[in-house]
Amino acid sequence: MNLFSRLINSWTGNKSAGESYYHFELATSDLDDDEHAEYNRSAASLPTTTKTRLPTSRVIMLSLALGGLQFFWSTIMANLVPFLRSLGLSKPVVAASMISQPLSGTLVGPWVGAFSDGLQTKWGRRRPVMVLGAVSATALLILLAWVDEWVHLLTCQLNQCGEYEQSVQHFVQGVAVTLVVGLSIAVQPFQSGARSIIIDNLPAGQQNEANVSSSRIICIGGVAGFLAGTIDIPSVFNNSYQITQLQGLAVLNAVVITSSVGATCFVFKESSQSCFRDGRGPRPLVNIWRSTHGLPDVIRKVCMVQFFAWSAWYSLLYYTTTFIAELAAVVASNGGTHAVQSKATDGRALRTGVFASLCFALVALSAAIVIPMILAWVEKTHLGRTGEGMEKQTSNHAILARLWMGSQALCGILMLASVVVASPPQGVLLISLLGVPWAVTQWVPLAIIGCEVADARHEEMHAGTVLGIHNVAISAPQILAGLMATIVYAAADAAGSRVPTAWVLAFGGCAAVYASRLAVDLI
Repeated sequence: MNLFSRLINSWTGNKSAGESYYHFELATSDLDDDEHAEYNRSAASLPTTTKTRLPTSRVIMLSLALGGLQFFWSTIMANLVPFLRSLGLSKPVVAASMISQPLSGTLVGPWVGAFSDGLQTKWGRRRPVMVLGAVSATALLILLAWVDEWVHLLTCQLNQCGEYEQSVQHFVQGVAVTLVVGLSIAVQPFQSGARSIIIDNLPAGQQNEANVSSSRIICIGGVAGFLAGTIDIPSVFNNSYQITQLQGLAVLNAVVITSSVGATCFVFKESSQSCFRDGRGPRPLVNIWRSTHGLPDVIRKVCMVQFFAWSAWYSLLYYTTTFIAELAAVVASNGGTHAVQSKATDGRALRTGVFASLCFALVALSAAIVIPMILAWVEKTHLGRTGEGMEKQTSNHAILARLWMGSQALCGILMLASVVVASPPQGVLLISLLGVPWAVTQWVPLAIIGCEVADARHEEMHAGTVLGIHNVAISAPQILAGLMATIVYAAADAAGSRVPTAWVLAFGGCAAVYASRLAVDLI
């Protein structure tokens, strides 16, 4: 049974008896470097574990933690900027606080992954790291949501600060920024553990299936998160408990994260085996250095594509609402809207922006379900008789690479088209269509990396490090994209553009087109 047919059968419960040890191998380049060869020889001496296929239900449960993580991003990150602004923080300070997210991914992510590779506990390597990150993120989020209340409680008598109110408020702002930075750091072990545990516990032949399942669960988490974010939580409680929007979402996130991470931890008992046999324990820096220099050519190319792809995705994920709001403002001004109506117009623009994000998530979910089915049909009708063994495996790899290349080209074209969009409905349609390449981005790169790492014995025990390096390829360009967005905004404003965010998106589209070109090298 072929790869993509097996992928679909995994969701319908149909499996053949001969699939138990099916392997899908990706062609990798020969590694001639002496240092990497020595690294391989040392890794080859490690004891190995036999990975068998898991039933569909356990694969889904293994991916639930990623759904909880996406729910967190969809709800909190959409409401974090308005919350910080409500505390009186200026736009530059808020922007600097938000940079802590990709910065943590660049600096902390690789270290956490490499540390977990060498961790040896009776609970395994990934679960302790994932649970620690999830608990820390949840606790910090709750502290952030109630930061004004508990800081005033600790610093003021009976919550009356009198002449010190302004100083206390400045202290509240400083604590809030610190908690945001801590939140960005805490997410890294949560994310690293949730990703690595999938590679650790599944054979190479099931990595693609697992990442398809993960992409669907991530999209479901995104849809659920956006739906939760659209609920006016204070009005639900009639404000009788004086609960804010972020406080309600924090409690909801605590429930979702606890249940999703708990299910993932329950589904599989990890091996306590560490990467190191010399008794020195985790050595993150050494592991990062060795893995970086010995990175297989396939994974290196994936990281290159991701670098430019995420230069584009940053613009879309962070500026969707702003783009829709600018379009709404242009339409309102052309229609002669008066200043007294500006507040209502802003409210409608915000709701339209949230609706665009919801449509984006719904389209991504639909694409994550439909595209694998189409690929299964393509493989069955056109590739079923092209060959066997490595020839057929290489064809499967080429299909994934071509899909990723095409999706990035579509992403680039759509983002470049943002400069000709003239109304909010057109903007919503454009953002919605971008859900198709987003679904592919959530699936294909990690499927390729997962197959490569799980199938290569010298990389098998270093999944956390490899995913940490991949996380750098995703996070670092977001920092650069944020800086470039500032420059593009300044240039667009100087040119008198009424929708400057369209040019920011178009600049990201150029990066997506180049990412599509780089993806050709994976075919």
